[in-house]
Amino acid sequence: MEKVIIIFTIIILISIFAFIGIYIYNYIDYGKKEGTIVDKSYQAAYTTVRYTTVSSGGTTTSIPVSQYYPESFNIKIQKEEGNKRKEIWIQVPENEYNDLKIGDYYKK
Repeated sequence: MEKVIIIFTIIILISIFAFIGIYIYNYIDYGKKEGTIVDKSYQAAYTTVRYTTVSSGGTTTSIPVSQYYPESFNIKIQKEEGNKRKEIWIQVPENEYNDLKIGDYYKK
């Protein structure tokens, strides 16, 4: 059973690092953050709860652990570079999000 947990943990860590690597590559590859706004996305604030199990002296207790995620305001910008179309989601402040419309040109 320990081997399964170790293998599962390794797979999760590799997946996390791969995701982070792809995100960083795309963020750097896009270049200067400017382009036409092609989409907008608002994510309301939310809280998740997961349970962690603690064992002590033969007694097992589940403890709730909450994680708060603040609201976010995101725009998707797009630009052409040579024959390549590039797109990226970026987070912006609420006041900026409200002022921007799809089709506007965004330049930071």
